[in-house]
Amino acid sequence: MAGFAAVESRVPHPLIPLPLLRRRPVWTMLLTTSLVGGAAHAVGTVMFLLALMPAIPGVSDGLGFSAPEPPRQGRRWLYWCVDAG
Repeated sequence: MAGFAAVESRVPHPLIPLPLLRRRPVWTMLLTTSLVGGAAHAVGTVMFLLALMPAIPGVSDGLGFSAPEPPRQGRRWLYWCVDAG
């Protein structure tokens, strides 16, 4: 972040003008959308790891799917979400 700010302060046409980031609505919106986007990407990763993890008594209730099964399950959810929408 510091590197981004250093570069943006020196270029003639910055992507995001740094004085704009002093406004509270702007930086809170950037922070919030970054957190939501990070959480959305983390959910996909965690769900695939859980799906492939075997069930270990007392440690994990992993689903223990084989490698081809999670995409099939994901496709079913995708169809369900599209139909519901």
